[in-house]
Amino acid sequence: MGTREGRKGTRRARGMTVLSIAWYRREQWERLREISADRDDLESNYEEWRLAAEKTFLELCGARMAPVKALVDVEEPLSWCQSQGRPVDAKARAEFAIVCAQKAARRSR
Repeated sequence: MGTREGRKGTRRARGMTVLSIAWYRREQWERLREISADRDDLESNYEEWRLAAEKTFLELCGARMAPVKALVDVEEPLSWCQSQGRPVDAKARAEFAIVCAQKAARRSR
């Protein structure tokens, strides 16, 4: 995703690096920008973000990584951050993506 930081969370699994990438819905993009402390660092529109995210996803697949798209409702990281007394920023969004991927993995077992 270009020079944008913090969209990915990382964990190790079976010798491969598994990356959780927060994946957002088009209809929630403006809300994400609204709640984010670092909104000026986010892409200005959903399509720009999606193209960059897809490019990164494919690059990771080609680099023996195991990227996982963590579909995120933007209200969830907002609540999560508020409960921890922290801003919604790149680092928090990346950590939240890991939490989402871990929950999804537990459900699929």
